Amino acid sequence: MKTNCRIIAYIIALISSVSASAQCVDQLQSITHDTVVTGSGNGFFAFSVPKFNAPVGTLVEVKVRSEVTLSYYFELENRETFSINNYRVRVAREQEISSEALMTPLTHSSQRTYGPFTLAGADGVAGSGADFVTRGPMYVMDHTVIENTVYNTGDFLGQGSINFDYSSLDYSIVFGSVNYNYNGTAEDTLHFSITYTYCPTWFLNADVTSFTAVKRDNDLVDIQWITHNEKHNRKYELQISTDGRRFVGVAKFPAKTVTETSTYRYQHRFEPGGARKQIFRLKQIEQDGTVKYSPVRIVELKGSTEGRPGIYPNPATGPANLLFHNSKRGNWDVEVFSLSGHLLKRYRFSNALTAKINTNRELSKGMYMVKMTNRDSQEMFIERLMVQ
Repeated sequence: MKTNCRIIAYIIALISSVSASAQCVDQLQSITHDTVVTGSGNGFFAFSVPKFNAPVGTLVEVKVRSEVTLSYYFELENRETFSINNYRVRVAREQEISSEALMTPLTHSSQRTYGPFTLAGADGVAGSGADFVTRGPMYVMDHTVIENTVYNTGDFLGQGSINFDYSSLDYSIVFGSVNYNYNGTAEDTLHFSITYTYCPTWFLNADVTSFTAVKRDNDLVDIQWITHNEKHNRKYELQISTDGRRFVGVAKFPAKTVTETSTYRYQHRFEPGGARKQIFRLKQIEQDGTVKYSPVRIVELKGSTEGRPGIYPNPATGPANLLFHNSKRGNWDVEVFSLSGHLLKRYRFSNALTAKINTNRELSKGMYMVKMTNRDSQEMFIERLMVQ
């Protein structure tokens, strides 16, 4: 079944790619923005990249790429009075990339297990002897590439920048006993990039001198374009998209050749509850079948979107409240980690909008990382929590 799902996913991606290429007069082109950061394995980074300039062409896809190198070192010492022959250390990494431009956060998990280790009974001397073992630095991840392709490209269009939040959580779990001393440290390097793939615009200024889409109210948009040097049997098709990539025709217009300059007008009314962003373009069809596309025009509608789960108050001096969702109940697993990656607390909530952590009773003062996982959708969110 998993193999069939992969095949289906590949076919869908291939069809989408072929469909996008078919809309291009020329070959697809791309623009990449990237940055490199280093950290301790557990970090929060904010990146900003320019939005795609819509007049350049039709944005086909956005590829979010992260290349991670993670090195890890640990010390493990048996505190039992007897020998343990099956100590194992599991090192795990979870990362999340979130942005208002993404429909859902992009997540990735990986892990490696080291061992088994045979450690003698505790000899009373810390950091040496047959009851003690060290490993590293070793590469848990070595230039590991994680790529996600985004097809809802509409939110990447326009002026200004798009903000991304990148969070990484590295932690370890020791198996074999509950009575031991353990210390682990991590270092990582992240190469983060965004690649815009687009279809270049092919309209000539001599053909269309103006193309505008103006919102009159939250339901109606006035669309107008002005042409010069019209040709007989030329046609125009007004197209609309909600994701910036897949366009459908909503109206067709034959060329007006009575005068040298012609004006075309169309009013488009949105459906209630539709997408909050609408993207328009013109398709020009010549008598011989030659096709050209205009730059896109973007219209933003009013509307609100649900935010990501959050913690308040933060910093917390008493109980900390977890807000999972404003209106939709869900089943959530919550884990609290130290900055060194040790799992400290685990909670399980069912059919919940909110929950509570008694920080004043269960956590000492300091900074923590809280991982919230929706058991139904497997969406994972990581938030920082300061306890004062």
